[in-house]
Amino acid sequence: SVPSAGGAVVKLNPTLVTGGNIIDQQITPDSSRVVYEADQDTDGINELYSMPIGGGSATKLNALDASRRIYSFRISEDSNQVVYGSSNLAGSNREIYSVPIVGGIPFKLNGTLEDDGTVNQFNLASGSNQVIYRAKLENDDRPQIYRVSLAGGPSTKLNGTERTISFRLSPDDTRVVYLATPADGNATEIYSVDLTGGNSIHLNGLLVPGGRTNGFLVSPDSAHVIYLANQDSPGVDDLYSVPIAGGPTTKLNPTLTSGGNVSTPLRITPDGDHAIYWAEQDTPGIKELFSVPIEGGIPTKLN
Repeated sequence: SVPSAGGAVVKLNPTLVTGGNIIDQQITPDSSRVVYEADQDTDGINELYSMPIGGGSATKLNALDASRRIYSFRISEDSNQVVYGSSNLAGSNREIYSVPIVGGIPFKLNGTLEDDGTVNQFNLASGSNQVIYRAKLENDDRPQIYRVSLAGGPSTKLNGTERTISFRLSPDDTRVVYLATPADGNATEIYSVDLTGGNSIHLNGLLVPGGRTNGFLVSPDSAHVIYLANQDSPGVDDLYSVPIAGGPTTKLNPTLTSGGNVSTPLRITPDGDHAIYWAEQDTPGIKELFSVPIEGGIPTKLN
């Protein structure tokens, strides 16, 4: 670390084991400490450490044996806790833990996993000190999305009967938007549920036979979801917008040229007013860049 105005450079980590490397690092929201992942003590075993941003002693945060390693971590909004995921050396049996940022005894956050279960994804809803994760828990026949307090306790399932694939938290941490396969079908579709629980809401419109959704984003103001889907034509990815709590869907792009598709990545302006997309819209084989009001309107070609 070094003062942003210039000054002495301080090496934060101690000497690494031969072959060791710093894998990832994050600064706490209050800028007081650095949390980093490294195979610092044993080559090939990633572990988690915390230390003052101006230098000092590194504290190991994970109380793991040599048969487990870190694969991801998040820092709480108040800079007091770290939530991390650990797996066995093969990368399976993933579980999530919470530990004080200054060190202490970690405790497991997820419920008991099925024999072949694993925590596939997790994130922190910072405003409410809740951890959201996707896993196959005991007695589940498919991965589900759960909420658990950062302080620990029982997990609450958020989704319905769908087979979940992935999720995103809304920026205001009030809703979970997720991609899933309905229990009675095999197409991927998009759902939304309140972080506190309740009924899931199906967001995308009716798909054409054999159609699917192919990616989505939540707007920075947490008001809308934009997504790609085959709603109007088989094999054609069009761009749609829908209120995050459900409602009518709006097609954002005009009719595309023959063979054209809207492509990922998608973007939304920071104020949540416009979607930015690239597509073979006017000329076959030529992808161009467009902006369109997120509630619908006439797209503007940007390039």
